[in-house]
Amino acid sequence: AGTVQLLVLDIITGDVIASWWPVLIVLFGLSLLFGHWRRSRRVPSVATDDFDLIGIFGGSDQRIASTSFRGGSATAVFGGVEVDLREVEVDDPPAVVTATVLFGGVELEVPEDWVVHIDALPIFGAVEDERPRRPAGAEVKAEPDLIVTGFVSFGGISIK
Repeated sequence: AGTVQLLVLDIITGDVIASWWPVLIVLFGLSLLFGHWRRSRRVPSVATDDFDLIGIFGGSDQRIASTSFRGGSATAVFGGVEVDLREVEVDDPPAVVTATVLFGGVELEVPEDWVVHIDALPIFGAVEDERPRRPAGAEVKAEPDLIVTGFVSFGGISIK
């Protein structure tokens, strides 16, 4: 609205806007990034056995606290979804999380001792288990605690 008024008053021309629009887009993106980092990261815990989170052109954060967690679904389209599962216990393993990502990201924080099996299809995207490797000779459970399934295109799924 301010730009239109500057054009009407002949303070700037259309050529000026055409030559500076990439800079304006970059500045807008930087303001979003810095605003995201400055925000308080307090996310209340929700006592539920499953979840269904959606982040479309924005974000969604959830901390789950459950003693009988079954799984959930996360959808991120041009946005992000963060799920903290560190306060979760799976009484009937494995729990299944289905993630659908298109130009966005899903981040799952899981307990350190969990065995996570990844069965997601990345097309021009990535699915990464960013947790530290277990020491050589460490005992590994036969059955996974969590299975991550889904689809990723131009985005990523991260397990931390």
